[in-house]
Order: sequence, then structure tokens, then C-alpha cells
Amino acid sequence: MIDVLCTFLIGTPSGPDIAPMYGDPSRQRLLGGLVGAIDIRRFRDVSAFRAAVSALAERWTSQPAADPEDPVLFPGQPELQTRARRLAEGIPLGVNLVEIFEGIAAETSVPWELDEF
Repeated sequence: MIDVLCTFLIGTPSGPDIAPMYGDPSRQRLLGGLVGAIDIRRFRDVSAFRAAVSALAERWTSQPAADPEDPVLFPGQPELQTRARRLAEGIPLGVNLVEIFEGIAAETSVPWELDEF
């Protein structure tokens, strides 16, 4: 059903008909997609829904990890952890991007300094 809604509905290839991500960069992948919105209130109380989702996330993260150094995470949790880390520590920049920013700062006379590099 996902293929039907994300590909056939709009005329893009599905499954094995999608061009490989790597290889010939001139070959377009023509990826399809679908965005939907659900009004949870039409199905159940929003507080109960949130509690159920929280319980599911707790159940996932309480599972024993195959590798103790790599804990079980729920979908979106790695992104939440990265966001928290970057809010606390800043966003890492590559050398090329730093050089671009330094050049722009010099051209525009905007002060530029990094806390750490």
C-alpha cells in the first residue's frame, strides 16, 4: 500500500525499478513520496494517545541491547540526542565551510571567531 500511495499514485518507479543511489549520477532516481495528516482527536483522546506512544517508547528503550555500547533507541531518538548535544556544544563545521565563512566575514567586514577549531 505504501508503494501504491508513494509511487503509483504519482507515477514514479517503485522498489527494484528505482535507479540505484550510487553509480551513474546522470540517471535520475525519481523518488515519490506522500505526506499525510491525521487528526488524532477523531480517533481517541490525545492525552491517551500520547501516553500510549510514551509507553511504547519506554518499552523499546528498556529492551536489552545486543551491544551495551549501542543502546536500543526509538525512532527519532538519535536526532533528539544530536539536537540536545548541538544545543549544548554547538554545531561542528568542516574545514571547507569554515574557510567559506572566513572569506564571507572578510568580504563583509563582519567579525568572525570560533570558540574552538
